[in-house]
Amino acid sequence: MFEPHLNERQSRLDWQMIAALLGLMLVGVAFIYSAKPPLETVAWYNYFYVRQIIWYIIGTGAAVAICLVDYRSLTRWSLVAYWGLIPS
Repeated sequence: MFEPHLNERQSRLDWQMIAALLGLMLVGVAFIYSAKPPLETVAWYNYFYVRQIIWYIIGTGAAVAICLVDYRSLTRWSLVAYWGLIPS
């Protein structure tokens, strides 16, 4: 009566989009590494590609945190946030 593929639950994550994002991140780090090779006299955390990786980690963490927040719970504070963000 029902098609078997209709009973399957879809994943809440779009794995192709995540793979594309990770691929673009990898290409971005490779471009930065090839444009500015690391110097021997600079500490490892001052390399431009290391900074880019750190910002990728921070941005991914922020995106995950935002996705975990239920947007319906934010409706109570929407007017307060709106009025707080209007420049005076």
